[in-house]
Amino acid sequence: MIKRIDYRKLLSKNLKNFEYYQSGASLPDTIKKFGLEIKDIIKIDANENVFIEPSWMQEQIKKCLQKINLARYPDPLYIETRKSLAKYFGLDYNEIIVGNGSDDVFMTIFHTVIDNQSEILVAEPTFSMYKFFTDILGAKYSYVLLNDDFTIDVEKLLSKVSKNTKLMIVASPNNPTGNTFQTDKIKYLIENFNGIFILDEAYAAYSNISLIDWIHKYNNLIIIRTFSKSLGLAGLRVGIMALNKELADILRPIQIPYSLNIVAQYLVPQLLKEKEYFLKKIEEVKKEREWLFSELTKIKELKVYPSKTNFILARVLKDGLNAKIVCEELIKSGIIIRDRSKVPLLSNCIRITVGTRKINLILLKQLKRILGD
Repeated sequence: MIKRIDYRKLLSKNLKNFEYYQSGASLPDTIKKFGLEIKDIIKIDANENVFIEPSWMQEQIKKCLQKINLARYPDPLYIETRKSLAKYFGLDYNEIIVGNGSDDVFMTIFHTVIDNQSEILVAEPTFSMYKFFTDILGAKYSYVLLNDDFTIDVEKLLSKVSKNTKLMIVASPNNPTGNTFQTDKIKYLIENFNGIFILDEAYAAYSNISLIDWIHKYNNLIIIRTFSKSLGLAGLRVGIMALNKELADILRPIQIPYSLNIVAQYLVPQLLKEKEYFLKKIEEVKKEREWLFSELTKIKELKVYPSKTNFILARVLKDGLNAKIVCEELIKSGIIIRDRSKVPLLSNCIRITVGTRKINLILLKQLKRILGD
């Protein structure tokens, strides 16, 4: 006899109305569903950096692997990794916490600060993982909408603060809108919020604006950075939290041990020595972003929004078409972009990662075909 239990009765009550995170497309699933081959797929849906040459990165990894004994656990304190990051960002290594992608460092904050009586406050639309973290812990997710031009109303946001609001999170540049928020408005929010203010700078390298040194002025400020975007390490998962030492000393013991793998611990210091290479690639992305933006604006059935990231948001205007149909038609041609139409304020919107010129020309050709331009 096979034993069976109703495991649904065992699930956390926090999962009752839980909305699962929808990540970028799965390549194996897309290949199977549409009968494509991997060589025919152009994946520009997850804001990865396609400008980093795989062969160059593979050489860096080969150098790194020669120093590594995979039978050993990584350094649980990540000392050398943190020191190299501190030098790169102009901080003290005790002001840095690293983890398995920015999701991991976010969860460290949430697990330390949030309980089911807590409230998290954001301005929507924004990165959907903030709600994911909140829902898992059974906390309250509160938000105000951005203005129609995606600017932020700081007074409106602050008016939503309650006695239970422990975290306020702002992403600048913002995902999925692509714009930055004015520095004076971010300053106003930090100074007038008596909880922990998290500034997510995942895309800061593409905007030339970072407030990471502000952690020395505001002890309630945490800056989040990631290596998934500008440094092309989405597959390795490296996230960074910059914050004052006192708060870091509270958060660090809460983090899951060995969350940053040994390959990442050796590779990050090595890659940071190649700063000029990455700066060059970032400039290439920015230059191509402006070209792609200009070309997309020539398609009259699209409303294209300016970007300070490595992606561009656009709204489908053509009668009889919507974002979902456009994405589905592109997939038939092997092109994967992101449908953002279910996000607040973003009806009929698509999000496109900036590709190389070759990729962008193929994309533009197919978009013009689909939109009848």
